[in-house]
Amino acid sequence: MLLITLEKTEANYSPTTLYNDYAVSEKIFHWQSQNTARPKTGKGLSYIKQKQTGESILLFVCARKTMMNSIIQLPMSSWAWRIISSIME
Repeated sequence: MLLITLEKTEANYSPTTLYNDYAVSEKIFHWQSQNTARPKTGKGLSYIKQKQTGESILLFVCARKTMMNSIIQLPMSSWAWRIISSIME
């Protein structure tokens, strides 16, 4: 599960985490990986190989950090259930 905030400011994020994330279309999302992810190892490799391994990546996108803070405070079971429920609708 990836938590993405679209509207980032230097007041709330460091220069190394001001990723340029945005929707390209209804089905395509441009997401810049964490600056420590590498395509040949660890998380970076797992993102690239997700179809082959049968894993799914869920994107949870909020416009602003204040919205994300509200979501993060939910208990994980409730949080995951809401995401899964919204996908199933």
